[in-house]
Amino acid sequence: KRGPGSVNVPIVADGVLVEPGDVIVADGDGVLVIPQAHLARTLEGARQRAGREVAIRQRIKAGESLFEILNMDAAVKAAGIAVVDKTWREIK
Repeated sequence: KRGPGSVNVPIVADGVLVEPGDVIVADGDGVLVIPQAHLARTLEGARQRAGREVAIRQRIKAGESLFEILNMDAAVKAAGIAVVDKTWREIK
């Protein structure tokens, strides 16, 4: 506050370049730097994702599981994973 400083110059924060005009978004999971040139595309992607998440919540309320909604059966089968629907105490 009392010493010399600069405004509207690029900085590097934790190895990430931040340019003047970049948008910084932060929450409990982390910090995101969105370059101004990518802002419109990023915003559109965020809107699409929010719409998908609303649809997923509606399907869950209707009784579907997230496993079904995301078609995890195919991914599990492709990975050769065995699904065991028991607690570790029930497995002998």
